Amino acid sequence: MKYFSASLYVKMLNCAIAEGMSQEDFTDWTTSLEEAKKMEVISAEEFLTAHELLDDTLGPGFGVRVGQQMVIEDYGVLGLSWRTCSRVGEIFERSDRYFKLLSNTFVWQIQKEGNISHVVLNREAHRRGMELSTEASLSATVVVLQAMSEKDLHPVQVSFKHKQAKDLTSHKEAFKCPIIFEQPRYSISYKTSDL
Repeated sequence: MKYFSASLYVKMLNCAIAEGMSQEDFTDWTTSLEEAKKMEVISAEEFLTAHELLDDTLGPGFGVRVGQQMVIEDYGVLGLSWRTCSRVGEIFERSDRYFKLLSNTFVWQIQKEGNISHVVLNREAHRRGMELSTEASLSATVVVLQAMSEKDLHPVQVSFKHKQAKDLTSHKEAFKCPIIFEQPRYSISYKTSDL
């Protein structure tokens, strides 16, 4: 079964509530907010459907806004392991080994190219929910790296496989760098020295 951590689902619904929805809006969903709080994982199908429904309801960039609300503690044991990293880029090495604690839908990989390191998210966007989830993941990467480094680090470029959303306001606020769409890979790129 493809899955995501139920804590990520809970975070997404709480962000939707912060943007104006109510807990009652999720009562008829397959997994309510209260039920999700008692679970370890949720099916990828349900998680991705939630991304689609919430983006439709709350507008373009919802996934990016969810990513901006992530904190290291939201990642549980994996987040605790990040706290012991001696350098910022080491979180991707640990994530490569342990990200299955959060999901089994993708793998991180670092590709160095000169003085730029491309953090590649190996994931197929077989549906819009996966595209939105990927936007959330890359947005959360910015927040986590800033928390780890205690610096105002920003990527030098972000690449998405899918088509551009109608409104990029949330994307621009989150990434503060060139954002390109319809690319061969999902990646967020940083100066190697920053990692």
